[in-house]
Amino acid sequence: REMSTEDWNDDACRTVGMFLNGAPLRSPGPRGEQVRDRSFMIWLNGGVDDVELALPANQWVHHGEVVLSTNADVPLGTPVVAGGTLTLQARSVLVLRQT
Repeated sequence: REMSTEDWNDDACRTVGMFLNGAPLRSPGPRGEQVRDRSFMIWLNGGVDDVELALPANQWVHHGEVVLSTNADVPLGTPVVAGGTLTLQARSVLVLRQT
């Protein structure tokens, strides 16, 4: 679900995820061409408890890999699939890149 203004002030909300869509980018390339990049999903858990993540099933990204992880159980290169799940450890960061 989307976050509301009330969510930012809710002490119980400790996990935030955001999707960065790389296709297409807003600014054109140096010769006016359409520029595309990979998409990323970033998860931050500031809480003291682990959180089970449901990776959003969407029309843009179907497969990815872990490119940054402070989770001991989710190493770099771990493959992920839209609709799958991962455990985000307490006070950790996880960045997924479209493959």
